[in-house]
Formats: sequence, C-alpha cells, structure tokens
Amino acid sequence: MNMKFRARLLAAIAITCAASTPAVAAPVLDQAQQESGGSMGLYDTFSRSQVFTAGLSGQLTGIDVNFIWAPEDGSLLFSLYKAPFGTPEETALFTLKLDHSVLSAGWQALDLTDQGFFVDAGTQYAFGLQNTGSRESWTLAAALSTLDPYAGGRTFHRDSADPLSDRWTVQSAPAYYGEWDLQFHTWVDTAAARNGVPEPASLALALGAVAALGATRRRAPASPEPLGKAR
Repeated sequence: MNMKFRARLLAAIAITCAASTPAVAAPVLDQAQQESGGSMGLYDTFSRSQVFTAGLSGQLTGIDVNFIWAPEDGSLLFSLYKAPFGTPEETALFTLKLDHSVLSAGWQALDLTDQGFFVDAGTQYAFGLQNTGSRESWTLAAALSTLDPYAGGRTFHRDSADPLSDRWTVQSAPAYYGEWDLQFHTWVDTAAARNGVPEPASLALALGAVAALGATRRRAPASPEPLGKAR
C-alpha cells in the first residue's frame, strides 16, 4: 500500500467515524404550559399525570415541573407513558425515583438524558408523579380554565390504594370551570441520533467517499519496477 493511498484511506475512515458520531446540540423547548392560578395535591399512594403532544421529533432530554410545596421526607416516582387517544397507558415506559432531598418548591428540571427516550412529533405521551413514603402532600402548580390552558393534553389522576380508583381517570371539574393542566415544560434534542445510528445523509456521504476511494485505487497505474531488478 503506497503512502498516498494510505492517506486517502485514513481520511475516508475519519469521515465514516465522524458521520457515525451522534450530533451534539442544545435541547430546545418543545411543549409548555405556563398558566397557573391553581394547585393539585399528591397524597400518599396518589398519582397525577399530564398528557402532552410532542411537537418535535428527537430525544426527550428533560421535563420541568413546578412544585408549590415539597415535603421534607419521602420521595416521588416519576414515570413516562405512551398516551394513545389522549389517555396514559397503565404500564410506564420507564420510572425514576426522586428523593425529597433533590426536590424543593419552585420549578424543578428533571434530567431524562440517560433514559435515551425518543419522541415523535404529533404523538401523545404523558408524565406521571406518585407520592411514596411521605405523609405530607406534594403540591403541583396547575391551571383550571375554560380556555383550556394546554390543548395538547390534560391531567389525569389515580389512587393505588383503592382498587376502584387504580386507573387513570380524567381530572374532572364542573363544565363552567373548564379543564385542568399542570405547569410543565418539555425539552427535545432534535439532533440526537437514535441508538447512535448516523443520519441517512451523513452515512451516504461517508459510504460515497469510501466507494470513490476504491474506484480511484482500481484506476491507479501499477508502480514501475526499480531499475536493475532481475526479471
């Protein structure tokens, strides 16, 4: 292998490696429900969930939730669900345990990067919060309005201690009050690659470079033999 061909081969390998490396970009705000004026409690064994509709496709890197009150004991279970037809499924996609020591009143940014979960634009999902081990109620900021604070979903509740209530049920209110929605933000990294697979355009570019290099190698003339070599 001559030096020129070796240099071209290494360049092609570098292009391929670069193409297969997931792009790194700052997550962008996707969904948001900013209205408040109300609150919802999370008593022991009680859960609440908020359905949202993804506006962007990419990796879901975080969800922000606004707590009005956080007790000094116990923990929360944070879960993510699929929500076909606008209702959370009963089985969670994944669940994280959040100790009270890492939560306080105010907006809390929940980092979901390590979960490697991707959302698809136009698809509905739901995040849920369950009180575990605290005698006090966690309190979530929420909005109740006839104008429907968030059109892409609504709030549900369930109680695992009551067999008749251990399923997701719409958080109801008198019709003249409207619908409930929690205060939240979702963050999506649109440049992240699923399972580390390069984007099709980048992969095509890398494969094209390798193919062109191979064609160049096949067309290259044979190196002349050194003078004086015995035949």
